[in-house]
Parts: sequence; structure tokens; C-alpha cells
Amino acid sequence: PNIESIGFGLSGARWLGLDFPRHVSQFCFASLKALLETCGLEIVDAWTDSPRFNPPSLVALFARQLHRHQFDRFEARTGRNPIIRKALLLFLLQVVRPLDWIFSKMGRGEHISCVARLKG
Repeated sequence: PNIESIGFGLSGARWLGLDFPRHVSQFCFASLKALLETCGLEIVDAWTDSPRFNPPSLVALFARQLHRHQFDRFEARTGRNPIIRKALLLFLLQVVRPLDWIFSKMGRGEHISCVARLKG
């Protein structure tokens, strides 16, 4: 997760990226670079584009019940498939993709990915 994302900026402590214990540490570009340098690595490339993760995170900012984890809970609790909610999610994922592209180009996407190599 990118602690400098639009999502964190809008939702703060309610942000899905703060998903302890799966996400033990939160990073921004500077903190990720510092950690990797401490380990003897240097960043070759870094980006916040994530077509798989960013759009669902953006949708969940405004409609948390449409996050896939909520679907699982609903099915486990009721035994029913939330097909209408899933269809709405698919629609909203397409709606937020342009926003995700803009946020990612600004370095404010929901997730950070990078390629690093040994220094030297």
C-alpha cells in the first residue's frame, strides 16, 4: 500500500490499505527507497499503477460493502451469492479506472511496486 495515495488522504484510519496483520508496514516512495538502501539495494523503477488492486480500493473508499472481502462475509453469513452487488462492483470498477490512471501518474495510486537491484 502507498501511504501517500489519494485513498489514504481521503479516508485516513478507515483506509483499506491499513489491513493489519497482512500489511505490517506502510510505505511511500521515500520510505521504500530508504529501506531498500539499508538492505544494500537500489530502486531501478517504481510505480503506483495496479490495475488489479487500485480500482477495487478506490470503489471501497465510497462503498465499503462492495469490497470483495465483504462479499465473502455476506455469503458465509447468508449462504446467498450477492450477484447484484457484484454486478454493481464490475460497473464501478470501469468508472474509476480513468481516475486510477490519473492518480497513478501523479504517484498517488493505492499501491507501490518497484524493481530493485544490488548496489554496485
